[in-house]
Amino acid sequence: LLCLKFGGKHIDVFVINESDLPRVSLGATPVFASERGMTTAAWRREGKIYFLAGNISESDLKQLL
Repeated sequence: LLCLKFGGKHIDVFVINESDLPRVSLGATPVFASERGMTTAAWRREGKIYFLAGNISESDLKQLL
């Protein structure tokens, strides 16, 4: 878990071993979702699952990637 600030907004970044969540079906392209001001992005790459969450717009979150 990493906690970051971007433009005054708090963002949490989780990196998980792919083998710890074998049933999660994600590809290499981030999948975004937003609800009530919280935006998330999740994807899989090189044996890891990445999950970002924060009170940030989807466009601002995309800039971080």
